[in-house]
Amino acid sequence: MKPMMIPTGTHIVARWIAKKAIEQELRNQGVRITLVPPRVINEKVPAYIAQHPEIWAKAIERARLIEEAEERRKAARRKKTQFPLNNIEACVKGERGRSSDATPRSNPGPDCISAWQSGPSP
Repeated sequence: MKPMMIPTGTHIVARWIAKKAIEQELRNQGVRITLVPPRVINEKVPAYIAQHPEIWAKAIERARLIEEAEERRKAARRKKTQFPLNNIEACVKGERGRSSDATPRSNPGPDCISAWQSGPSP
């Protein structure tokens, strides 16, 4: 049997869910949350989690969604920062996006910019 992987930060998410539930209970009682010291709410969190074990299932699912979103963000960032070196080298040498004269340009031209943005050529 494969062990269940619990996402990182699940306990933090569980405490957050419990804190929001406690705040909602106080609101339902007519208490203004801004007038309740955070210490009072935070002291009630462990007892609330002990009384409501279903919070852990919600916390695991929420933490898993957070991790997946973070992985997608990191993958997009890695993809964005990868440089297509074969096209960049051609641009630096002055072989792309310019006329046939042999002098290199300081401005790479639209071909080099689109080559850089599109990724490596096949």
